[in-house]
Amino acid sequence: MPTPNALPESERLFLRRFVPADAPDLFRFESDPELVRYIRPPVQRLEDTIHKVQEAIRYYDRCPGLGMFPACHKDDGRFVGCFVIRYFAEEGKGDVEVGYGLLKEEWGKGLATEMFQKLTGYGFSVLRQPKLMAVVDPLNAPSRKVLERAGFQSTKDILHQGRLLKYYEKINDEWPSEP
Repeated sequence: MPTPNALPESERLFLRRFVPADAPDLFRFESDPELVRYIRPPVQRLEDTIHKVQEAIRYYDRCPGLGMFPACHKDDGRFVGCFVIRYFAEEGKGDVEVGYGLLKEEWGKGLATEMFQKLTGYGFSVLRQPKLMAVVDPLNAPSRKVLERAGFQSTKDILHQGRLLKYYEKINDEWPSEP
């Protein structure tokens, strides 16, 4: 069973579990309309983000090794965004989704690509997933590029929660094939 210490890190970033004190940083991200425009409407109240952090903490126990994790700079520990690796539709079943979001001041530095590749490796080598998937708004060209750089391929369009999204997947080449 994976442990929190097994979370991936890249050259410049590390992932860790959320703690209640992270709610203001997450709120800063989730309340910015530009940052979440391809994901959901912006959060309006800090209380909603506090609840989301509490739920993320509970998810760690229900689904070891999976969840939403703050990404922090190694040099000073500051919050730069979030990365997720979690069940896509139903908890405990089906596809495992990977995703990310970074604060605006961190865009264009290669941080998303750097950590996303490490997160993918974690999903395959530590969590032993045979496949990882991601969904992205077709208009979100930067995120589509991050996925493609990490070896994900767009395989179909899906309707999810009333939105048309591109479905990307990557197969674990080291996973034993069916006999």
